Amino acid sequence: MKKYENFASALANLEDAPNQDLNNDFVQSGLINKFNLQFELSWKLLKRLLEYEGATLAASGSPRAILKESYRFYDFIDEAAWLDMLR
Repeated sequence: MKKYENFASALANLEDAPNQDLNNDFVQSGLINKFNLQFELSWKLLKRLLEYEGATLAASGSPRAILKESYRFYDFIDEAAWLDMLR
C-alpha cells in the first residue's frame, strides 16, 4: 500500500526532530512543514482504511469528517487530539 509507505517514510523523517537544533528558525520551519505533511498523509491513510472498512463517508469526506469517522471505527484514535491538530 503506497499510502502507508509514504506515511511510514515521512514519520521516520519526523522522528529525527529531537536530534536537530530546535533553536534554529530554519530548522523549526522545516519541522513545521514536516509535521503538516505527516498530518496530511495520516488523514489520507485513515481515509483509505475507512474505504477498506466500507465506510461510505470515506469516499468524499473532508479531513474533519474522516477523523470523526475514524474515531467511530478505531479505538486507537484520540478524536480530540486529531481535531486539535487539524485546527
